[in-house]
Amino acid sequence: MLRRFNFVAASNVIYVLTAGRQLSVSSRLCFPSRPFWQLQLLSTSKCFSTDRPWYDLNYTQFKQRVNKEDIQLIDVREPYEYKAGQIQNSINIPLGEVEHALKMSDDAFMQKYGTKKPSGDDTNFVFHCMGGVRSRKAMNLAHSFGYNKASHYLGGYAEWVQNESEK
Repeated sequence: MLRRFNFVAASNVIYVLTAGRQLSVSSRLCFPSRPFWQLQLLSTSKCFSTDRPWYDLNYTQFKQRVNKEDIQLIDVREPYEYKAGQIQNSINIPLGEVEHALKMSDDAFMQKYGTKKPSGDDTNFVFHCMGGVRSRKAMNLAHSFGYNKASHYLGGYAEWVQNESEK
């Protein structure tokens, strides 16, 4: 099965984007003899890895982390959206401010946001927004700054409210 891929390079890793799913490829390409537009996606290939538990969180995975209170939750919606309702223990850093926030010193981050700045290898660092689009952008930005285990909640606040109101 031949597919077209978009490639994005970040931190010595090439990310293959296809069908809305991001697949990582090591910096050593597995198919060096073929042009990139002719790579075949083989389900048995060890070259592609989708086993990244810190990447896309569904409602159940996200809820487990929130219940354990082992989460650094960043809400990347605008302040007016955040004020209208938020997930417990989240802090609001609008998408437009995420890059600046990640570049801040630990002390400046603590002073501005009232919480510890995540470290690059924290697996409990999660972004969320209303529906998953802005949080994915924030997560990708965080990855580009070395926060390689940052993740995001796919369903966002809209799914959270829907599932929590059903209980």
